[in-house]
Amino acid sequence: MNDKKEYIEERIQYYLQNLEVYTQEKFPEEWATTQSNLAGAYTERINESSADNIEKAICHYKLALKVFTQSAYPEDWAMTQNNLAIAYINRCYGVKADNIEIAITLLISALKVRKRKASPKEWARTQHNLGIAYKERIRGNKVKNIERSIKHAKNALKVFIPDRYALDYARIQNTLSTAYLNKICGEETDNIDTAIYHANLALDHLNKDEFPNDWAITHNNLGLAFLEKQKENSDTNLKTAITHLNNALSVYTKNAIMEKMAVIHSNLAMAYLFLVTDEREERAENLKLAIIHANWALKVFTTETDPEKYASTLNYLAIAFENLNFGDPSDNIETSIDIYSLIGEVYTLKAYPHEFARTQYNLGIAYSNRIAGNKKENIQEAVSHFQLAQKVWTYDDHPAEHRDTWKKIGDSYFQLQNWNDACIAYYKACEISDNLIIEAYTERGRQNEVGKIANIYSNLAYCQISMGHLPEALVTCEKGKTRLFNETLSIIGQDLNNIPSDKQLRFIKIRKELKESMTEMPLDFTRNFYKYDPMSSKRIKKARNKLKALVKEIKVNNPDFLWTNPDLTTILAEIPEKGAIVVPLITSQGGAVFIVPSGTITIAPHNVLRLNEFDSTALHVLMHGNENHTGWLQTYNRRVKSLESNCEEIKRKALEDWISTIGDISKRLWDQFIGPIFTHLKSLDVQLGTPILITPPGLLKLLPLHAAYRIENGLLRAFLDDYTISYAPSITTISIIKKMKPIQKSEKDRLLMVKPNHNNLYFSTVECKAITSLFGADKVKSLEDKNAVKDMVVKFAQNKQYLHFSTHGYFVKENVMQSGLVLEDGMWTLADILSDLNIAAARMVTLSVCESGIPQYQKIPDEYIGISAGFLHAGASCVISSLWAVNDVATSMLMMKLYSSHLIDGLSPVCALREAQIFIRNATNQEVVNFMCNGNISLDIDRDYSCIIQEPNENQDQANSSSCISKRGNPIPGPFVNPYFWAGFVINGVYK
Repeated sequence: MNDKKEYIEERIQYYLQNLEVYTQEKFPEEWATTQSNLAGAYTERINESSADNIEKAICHYKLALKVFTQSAYPEDWAMTQNNLAIAYINRCYGVKADNIEIAITLLISALKVRKRKASPKEWARTQHNLGIAYKERIRGNKVKNIERSIKHAKNALKVFIPDRYALDYARIQNTLSTAYLNKICGEETDNIDTAIYHANLALDHLNKDEFPNDWAITHNNLGLAFLEKQKENSDTNLKTAITHLNNALSVYTKNAIMEKMAVIHSNLAMAYLFLVTDEREERAENLKLAIIHANWALKVFTTETDPEKYASTLNYLAIAFENLNFGDPSDNIETSIDIYSLIGEVYTLKAYPHEFARTQYNLGIAYSNRIAGNKKENIQEAVSHFQLAQKVWTYDDHPAEHRDTWKKIGDSYFQLQNWNDACIAYYKACEISDNLIIEAYTERGRQNEVGKIANIYSNLAYCQISMGHLPEALVTCEKGKTRLFNETLSIIGQDLNNIPSDKQLRFIKIRKELKESMTEMPLDFTRNFYKYDPMSSKRIKKARNKLKALVKEIKVNNPDFLWTNPDLTTILAEIPEKGAIVVPLITSQGGAVFIVPSGTITIAPHNVLRLNEFDSTALHVLMHGNENHTGWLQTYNRRVKSLESNCEEIKRKALEDWISTIGDISKRLWDQFIGPIFTHLKSLDVQLGTPILITPPGLLKLLPLHAAYRIENGLLRAFLDDYTISYAPSITTISIIKKMKPIQKSEKDRLLMVKPNHNNLYFSTVECKAITSLFGADKVKSLEDKNAVKDMVVKFAQNKQYLHFSTHGYFVKENVMQSGLVLEDGMWTLADILSDLNIAAARMVTLSVCESGIPQYQKIPDEYIGISAGFLHAGASCVISSLWAVNDVATSMLMMKLYSSHLIDGLSPVCALREAQIFIRNATNQEVVNFMCNGNISLDIDRDYSCIIQEPNENQDQANSSSCISKRGNPIPGPFVNPYFWAGFVINGVYK
């Protein structure tokens, strides 16, 4: 590096000395050439200030143009115009908008001389530079600017093919990457994937040793792209972003390029800022790192040297202070507001309109969270800043940002309990969001749009409740739940008998294309990003557009075709006979629960239970904990992480903590949430034992609400003891499942039993044998051991009434599509299930599998995406699945009792599950032994109680496993009394 610095300094001195000889008057051509070479040297210079070097380069290029005129020296003139344009693009001084306009004018002028046929390389380089300039352009329509940028960059690729011009090709790919990252029109998720695709094409043609700067730029671009991609999956994508940014930093640190190091530190600040974790201490550490990186960058960026980067780095610093979970919260927010004021001095409306809008938006958030001062005045100030942002972020030019500001305005009024104004803002946000969801075409893109409006429907419903608009509130609450899941379910299960045959064929073809698209772009684990295929994206978009057009045609004569919009009549029609629906919503201002018994014809005040204390903060404490209580997610994540440890003591302690947490939170759930619901059900004369259908929102889907308990007369009594509890993603889901076309069921093989060979699940064998005997061996198709492979499951699952899986399963939080069941030939992922499986005849699917009922809960908490959802999508009427990693012994007992109650006693699946869970919970040690002995299992009841909860390891033999049930010492309560053993399984859907 030092050699390069010295070489550039020597070149500068050499050119300066030449200018003492080559004067403009005597040697005009040599003088102009030297001026141009000197300018080029200053653009490459490492010593001194980069901003000052660019100013010198501009000066010398302009001097060269005094001789290099278009008429006298057309090629030299065009080259100098091109190079001067690059200098203006990179200029730090002056108004950036003016600099970019000058650059564009210079480049367009250069193309008057540089033609593709005559000078292909020079033409292509100018096209590429125009692509860069339009990408950076501030004035004009941003949508058109980015489109022009992409067009010019792609023009350059017509010449710079990778085999002959690897470096030029890579640089153009980098330009395309950043252009797509800034693209406004089109689907955001697709644009980000395209950006990553182009950056990886660049990286494929760059060697770190040969082109260190370009290699570092590419890693920086990949880091930025994955920072944007964190909206899909924050943890994995942000960690990937940090890896790429550190790769770039390694080049710049080695070469001590301060300005470029500062850029990376600024981007790392952003990455650590958004790196969310369930652990409070980790979150605090990430925010500290964000502040450290931002402060490092601010040592280099100043208002004089680079005001834009100075302001953008200050922005990250402000957000970090606003979100600090240590120190004085009021002081932190005040610091944040002060920093935003400094940013506003740089990001003015005229000079940086988009950044001005972003600053106003962030200021609005800060004032809405402000603790100091008058709350009402703070909210009014927040709204005024959001409205200033909307002056730039109009619906026509920036629909997503326009939607976001309406949501924030609604949130602000919601804090003040100004229900009417909050409603108006939320209505507008929902209307825009509906359009954006319609325009999105990939599954991840649609999920991303839905995630942007998380909680908006529950807040709107709460406003409507507070204004007395109760029927509308229930419909609103229902509309916000699982809209994408319901739409896909409706497409897959739509009865086509009532439409013409030609339209049936068209619909079936499109449906097949869309089903395949649900699993497009699987992860490339070598790079940890989606394998992006531009043609795949185009196919999906085309299929979506064809579906819209076809549905529009069909609805002319069949207006109810592909119905997914809830209405009050439909909701009330799905109330279980003699039972009730329970539809909760949780907001920052409190909770509310619709409790609607059968026979209800409209929603009245007595159908709404207000839970003012059970707000989003209370739910957050349940899930994440605080200084007084451990949280559900905290403890479970530690439990899962402990399974990777080789230390048995760590595993034992984590399991004990998890079991304790389940019991503690089940009790707190009764006190805060389920207890009041139970009391209200009794006040509405909903008889004990009748069916209750619950549609839990968001994080509540992770909790066993049926296990919430109180102590009554010295005994544990759970909600499950009072009523027969079932769950549904939404009421609309139940309606769609009931309307799905019935499929001819197999009378020969009623059950498909799938049991891979897992030595550490010995009781799985007992379970499957017992269930098979209940059906009768001649009614069961069994896929065991080496036959339990994906293709065989897909083949034999069709036309079966029952499917039973007894195996390992995993929920992958970072990428739910990689969650799945373990079969003999590997993981059968959710992506596989969605694309391959057709089980429209299945009345019940039982997943005797760990974590099979955990839905995606991070980014789109009101959607329903998970293994259980995959089987409903595949056609199952109802699915029994687990909310955590369950115990082998207790699960086997529960499953045997479940099927016995269903098949022998004639109970419905939901009643049979309830019966089995109560039986397992109440069973004494001797009753457990007697029950298992009926399955021909010899038990040793003389072991310690700890044996019952130990997790068998892969090497545990069957002889030891068969003795895994033991007494606790005191026979009452029994070994399975804790909800950990019996409450993990839930039923979703409806048994037809």
